[in-house]
Amino acid sequence: DATLVARYAGLELDHGARDRGRTRFDTLLEQHARRADLWQLYVAKTLKAGDVAHARAIQLRLAKADLPPKQMRAALTRFSEFEASH
Repeated sequence: DATLVARYAGLELDHGARDRGRTRFDTLLEQHARRADLWQLYVAKTLKAGDVAHARAIQLRLAKADLPPKQMRAALTRFSEFEASH
């Protein structure tokens, strides 16, 4: 289940090996590229870890993803807010 793997990857980013957490999230997003909630979780966990540059790279990948228009609009709004604050 993607949600369970996302939780595990988030725990890895927060408390374990960041590289392993990133790898899990990247693999998960390759398999479930249209899940905007997973993208946003990955960005939030990366920002919580203090890696603004990597969070920006994830947001740029998200901007190129094939999401439905409503989800893409919400994602781009969050990206705009992120850029304004960082």
